[in-house]
Amino acid sequence: LETMIERILCAGDLATRQTIANAIERGLKLGLQSLRGSRMIYPEAVRCLLSYIKFFSIRRDENIVFDVRGEAIFLFCDTILGIPFEAYRALHDFATNLYSRKLFVKMLVRPLLLALNACTKVTTDENEVHHFEPSRQAVPVIVAVLSWFYAMAEE
Repeated sequence: LETMIERILCAGDLATRQTIANAIERGLKLGLQSLRGSRMIYPEAVRCLLSYIKFFSIRRDENIVFDVRGEAIFLFCDTILGIPFEAYRALHDFATNLYSRKLFVKMLVRPLLLALNACTKVTTDENEVHHFEPSRQAVPVIVAVLSWFYAMAEE
């Protein structure tokens, strides 16, 4: 899946890549909104939720605008944080048994760190006024999910 996403996002000119990123962002939001409120009692549902994290690597290309307001990453992290205990156990099993230590960081931690980095950018204008990214609202939930992953990795 990751290879396919990489190839799609490298196809065409900048306008085409931006259109693709916009479509992915809309699809992510719709998919995550449909998962909100579901009980996630089946391990496959948790695995499906976990697969959404791969899309947050899109932030690697500085020329592509993706999730500027942080809505998709907020929805993703908030959905993870709202899962019941049974789903947390499934998440834990998938995260620790499915991924080696190297893949754990690459597939689970790195996309969240990329999103966190994008959400914490600050720019300063010519009048020395600091401007924060609108996606800054997502920082607490990203950090909370990263702390869950850290706890899983330490076990």
